[in-house]
Amino acid sequence: MELAREKLGVELNPHIHIGLTDHINFAITRLREGINIVNPFEMEIKTMYPTEYSIAEEAIELIKKE
Repeated sequence: MELAREKLGVELNPHIHIGLTDHINFAITRLREGINIVNPFEMEIKTMYPTEYSIAEEAIELIKKE
């Protein structure tokens, strides 16, 4: 969240902690269980939200390091 706040230059909704934590936990659980879910809108998301997508990619690398 700190990364997103810095890169976007805005304050995030304080309630995002719950949803984002749950989303990341579910994604890690799926990966550990070998469940791959393909997002059919990935290219659209990447095109429409390039900054946010880049932040997510950077966050993934941070999580991998942990």
